[in-house]
Amino acid sequence: MGARSLYVWKQVTDMLHEFTAVLIQNEDMDAAYVVVPVDIKAVYGKGRLAVHATFDGEPYDGQVVRMGTPDYIIGVRKDIRRKIGKTFGDTVTVTILPKEERAVLLVSKCLAGAPCRYDGGDNLVPEIGALVESGQAVAVCPEVLGGLPTPRVPSERRFDGRVVSRTGEDVTEAFKSGAQRAMAICRANGCGGAILKARSPSCGKGVIYDGSFTSTRVAGNGVFAQMLLDAGIPVLTEEEWTQGKRFPCIEK
Repeated sequence: MGARSLYVWKQVTDMLHEFTAVLIQNEDMDAAYVVVPVDIKAVYGKGRLAVHATFDGEPYDGQVVRMGTPDYIIGVRKDIRRKIGKTFGDTVTVTILPKEERAVLLVSKCLAGAPCRYDGGDNLVPEIGALVESGQAVAVCPEVLGGLPTPRVPSERRFDGRVVSRTGEDVTEAFKSGAQRAMAICRANGCGGAILKARSPSCGKGVIYDGSFTSTRVAGNGVFAQMLLDAGIPVLTEEEWTQGKRFPCIEK
């Protein structure tokens, strides 16, 4: 398996998996697929699996199947390839989630223990990490989804809405792109609420830093938090959540 692809397979929850793979051209057609690097029947108990998938954060509902191939595959439509700016031979990050399994919440990935902070650390809240491990939440890092490296120069959101790094680089477009991809994952998983990192230029809700890099706090929202709120998806910071606030319609 994987003679034409390079994989990094990761179990995110019991049912949600993430991997990287190469886009393979289907013979001489303008069609592409990726190989799913596990035995779907062994992992999910089905030989043909209907899934909610994402390709570099772009959502797609489809099936993982064997189509006369030795491996399980899932197709990547032309419009999706165009949206994510990828073509045959490029590497994409893929998530697959069986259609009957949907996370309830979206959380900032650093809160689940992923080392994706600007300094390469995390902001682990064990209870939030447990939500992800149990399949009750899916974790995203909009800044990483936007193509920013880890570690990276810290950034803050200014009063005019731009996001600027401490060295003066305008990284607004990367933040917007990552927020859009994170939103796609949110929608693909049917998440009804989000627990996000307080004061982050991506995820902060209600209060963020003012862009002066003097630890000055001002009223405002991060780029992704604002996008969620504009879409009617409620947001709590991890501080609010650990103090006992909940989403009454979706959390007991």
